[in-house]
Amino acid sequence: MSSPLSTLRTGILGLGAALAVGALQAAPPTAELTADQLVTQVLQANPGVQALEHAVNAARARALPAGALDDPMLSYAVAPRSIGAPGLDTGHIVRLEQPLPWFGKRATRRAAAQAHTNGVAAALQQRQQEAARDARLLYADWFEVHGALRINTARQRTLADLRETAEGLYRAGLGNQTGVVAATLRGEQRAQEALELKARRKALAARINALRNRPVATPLAAPGGLPLPEALPDVATLAGPWERGHPALARLRALEARAQQQVALAQLDYRPDVRLMAQYLGTLPREENRAQVGITLNLPFGHGRRDAALDAARADAEGLAAEWRERRNALRAELAAVYADAQSAIDTLALYRSRMLPLAEQAQRAAQADFAAGRGAARAAIDAEEDLLATQLGSLRAHARLYRLSVRLHWLLGADPMRPLADPLDQAHSP
Repeated sequence: MSSPLSTLRTGILGLGAALAVGALQAAPPTAELTADQLVTQVLQANPGVQALEHAVNAARARALPAGALDDPMLSYAVAPRSIGAPGLDTGHIVRLEQPLPWFGKRATRRAAAQAHTNGVAAALQQRQQEAARDARLLYADWFEVHGALRINTARQRTLADLRETAEGLYRAGLGNQTGVVAATLRGEQRAQEALELKARRKALAARINALRNRPVATPLAAPGGLPLPEALPDVATLAGPWERGHPALARLRALEARAQQQVALAQLDYRPDVRLMAQYLGTLPREENRAQVGITLNLPFGHGRRDAALDAARADAEGLAAEWRERRNALRAELAAVYADAQSAIDTLALYRSRMLPLAEQAQRAAQADFAAGRGAARAAIDAEEDLLATQLGSLRAHARLYRLSVRLHWLLGADPMRPLADPLDQAHSP
């Protein structure tokens, strides 16, 4: 006879299960989240992307008046004691001045402003690609943790079946307690691993929500599939377009172009600027001499200051050119390494799917059947179960790894962040 305490515990558990089932039945089905959907959400709401979008708008607005003429200057002066004096005209001076920069300065300023705008626009494109890359990499983690949980659940069910079989054989006198204890231990280990996987899933959801600018506790749909490209891009064919269009390199090129314009401006600073002048000197006695026109030139005698400014501008330009070469070489090396890893990952995933998974499943089924029939040991069945678990997780990780490498390849090649990863990259679509 069961105790009142056990009866109460059973009733509470039954009520909780009924409420949980009812809640699941009442909750509407949640659509799966795809990688492309996540990228769209991130690019639309990520604060870092939005900040650079505003920066691009600001740079474009500042580029519009670049190179425009300075405002004309109007001045007026009067001799107070001449006002109302008998026999005298009121003494006053009216002057209009228009500064005119030396030939080429205005065009160079416009070019520098445009180069700055190009640099900010390239920085925006680079940030968009980085945000898309980060979203897809997190999506791979999201896919992997959900897949690991599914595998874990299936393996727990199988271990529960093995434990029941071991218990039946033990009660029938055909087995011993070792199989029961070993199957129970493995089941508890799988349960502990499930707790870790659920904690990781919660942490990943928080990171993904932060990337798409939502509260960290916002519910996140389960992942859909994890698409893979049909083939790796032809890196040799894309080498030229890649160097011309990669946002990180384009941003450095734009900064270098702006620095070159600053060099040109520093060289033009050795030339005098012009100031056109028209004035009326009401203080002169002869009326025909009062209207005057003239020109004013600044005298650029401060060569030391100008030499320093020119040297600094040249150093900035040369430094940015060296930074571009360093960044290009680093990207080339990373591209070669990721490409080699991706080729290896393709072979690894194919091996898992064509050979290792079928063999592990076959061995697990055979060991489980032998154990149920009393011909095999519990240890052999549990070992086969462990081998199947390791192989399934290995295949899952190989799939996710190949996807991550494909994501990095697309990012290194400067692909459009909105392009689905499964689309092949070719010269027509390259930057």
